[in-house]
Amino acid sequence: MRLTFISIILFFSFFTAFSQNPWIQPIVQSVKADTIFTTIADLQAMDRVTASNSPVPHDYLKQKLEAYGMDTVFYHYYKPNTPPNVVGIRYGTQNPAEYWLMGGHYDAVLAGAGADDNASGTAAVLEMGRVLQDYEIKKSLILVLFSGEETGLWGSQAFADSAVNVINMAGMINLDMIAYSHNLEDSSVSACWKYFAGDLMQDFLTGVSLYVPGLKVDQDSTSGIINASDHASFWNHMIPALFLIENSDRWGGSFNPWYHQLSDTTGKGANSPWLAENITRAAITALLINIEPFSTISVPDEDLTASSMTFFPNPATTHITLQLPFNSEPVNITLFDRQGRMVINENDLRHGAQLDISFFPKGVYVVQLVSGKQAATGKLVKL
Repeated sequence: MRLTFISIILFFSFFTAFSQNPWIQPIVQSVKADTIFTTIADLQAMDRVTASNSPVPHDYLKQKLEAYGMDTVFYHYYKPNTPPNVVGIRYGTQNPAEYWLMGGHYDAVLAGAGADDNASGTAAVLEMGRVLQDYEIKKSLILVLFSGEETGLWGSQAFADSAVNVINMAGMINLDMIAYSHNLEDSSVSACWKYFAGDLMQDFLTGVSLYVPGLKVDQDSTSGIINASDHASFWNHMIPALFLIENSDRWGGSFNPWYHQLSDTTGKGANSPWLAENITRAAITALLINIEPFSTISVPDEDLTASSMTFFPNPATTHITLQLPFNSEPVNITLFDRQGRMVINENDLRHGAQLDISFFPKGVYVVQLVSGKQAATGKLVKL
């Protein structure tokens, strides 16, 4: 069935804590180069030239997104005799009307090639779906694989044009060519942006410093290449977007020499699993900071008592008392039992507020504290 984007879509905003979020850390660490390069190899073997209109690539992408538990997966057809965009949506639990996007184009210039351009970015988008599948998110996430990029940004333009007046697209990250390094000892990512994406750029830099410290970032807002991929379709609507690429020096000696050639294959055009893994981690981190992942099943390794927002005693038997920094904003506290059931949800609590837990069964509970732009998550032991 052919469904338009509009017909489907109708049916931690800026995390500033200067410490790792215990929910984000394990997701980022789950990103694996082996998985990314397996996907690159799968796509390289497919005919992804837009003119061929082969159903194999977009069927493969749809099946992957469905396997990763996206709430909705559909084809976005926009032009006769042209492969569709492939779209997957995960809805947020607290603010589902705010959408964050991660995208990359899956079409290629030559059949049997296009490993770096852009099976690598496509693999990164799928990796986001894979590592997030066991978590909930507070805001909604759209993973979109574009067709028609090589023929003039056709797919992303059609998607952005159809969605801009339907949903609130708060930000977008586009990955295009992330797996080639001219010097494996000095690999970097170029992050291309415009002034209205400043907050998202800061999220990206914060995420890299906290979770991907070995990745070098070169910011680019002026070179001739910054408009040369699908993010530009979102910039046309003033939607904050970042463009991540292994090196934006299009005319320099460091640019991929196998670009748009039959030799853009794994081992040549895509030669750096380390770089692909770390650029993917950085992109995922910037989005996680905004969509705020959490789990009601597992308990993060980090102890909440290490945060400036905490409570005592822990373990506890009858009551817990909130301990907040001086002049802290009011805190919202949510507790889940080990089966994921919410047992407490209290808002606007101040320092010294007490919660009665005497009626709780003994066991371990997940605790979430949110105050303004800061959040902390950990566990409470009830004796």
